[in-house]
Amino acid sequence: MKYFALLILFVSSLSQASQAEITNESDLSPLALVQTLAHDTYYSFNFGHVRVGVNAYAQWNIRAKTAINFKGVYWQGDDYETWTTCPKVLPPGQSCTVGVTFRPIFQGQRLGRIYVDMYTERFIIDLIGWGTR
Repeated sequence: MKYFALLILFVSSLSQASQAEITNESDLSPLALVQTLAHDTYYSFNFGHVRVGVNAYAQWNIRAKTAINFKGVYWQGDDYETWTTCPKVLPPGQSCTVGVTFRPIFQGQRLGRIYVDMYTERFIIDLIGWGTR
């Protein structure tokens, strides 16, 4: 069984707080804004229960209101892998995608984290999922 979620983040200008509009294409929980500290905006995403060895997917679209310079996309967590279509510079009005695959390798709670680093601000997405048999 495969799971998929599509979420959209709209990035505001670098001098303003980021705005996020979230849409969901599955029954997975939506991306939740947790807090904003300095230049970091924290979110959480819950994959729910996924069978060990089965892939679940989520992806976020980032749309630039002004030009965005990307430093990179990084992740932590053995059960997670991320990918992106974001270029080094995203022109105004353009969008790119950041995605993650959750494939639990063991039963129980599985934690991860994604960093979307744009030099002057970062989106930090805490990931949680449960591996089940």
